[in-house]
Amino acid sequence: MILSDFIKFLFVGLPAFLIALPLNYFLVEFLQFQKEFSYFLVMIFQVLINFILSIKIVFLKKDGYSRHNFIVFFSIVLLIRYLDWNVYLILINSLDLYFIYVQILNVGVFAYLKFFLLKKFLRDT
Repeated sequence: MILSDFIKFLFVGLPAFLIALPLNYFLVEFLQFQKEFSYFLVMIFQVLINFILSIKIVFLKKDGYSRHNFIVFFSIVLLIRYLDWNVYLILINSLDLYFIYVQILNVGVFAYLKFFLLKKFLRDT
């Protein structure tokens, strides 16, 4: 059950992720946004899309898009994304790794933590 829910969680996040990669690349390479700011904007986009899809497909909340569910979801994801963003900054600035590779790496690293926290704290109200 948990493994199938986690796989659903990964698939639900896929559309936003597939848009986020070229969006981040476009903002940095063509519009000359700073990498840090670009990634921040991309993360906000992903959080909004993932909330809509996760609530209806993965966590199956009876009350759907309630204010409570959004606050819980957003709070947990914000915490995880803050950690994600800081790891991103360290890796691109200190280790001089390519920003798109770090973005891909971070998705894998933080997806597991995000899923289990959301599963624990998103409950039917």
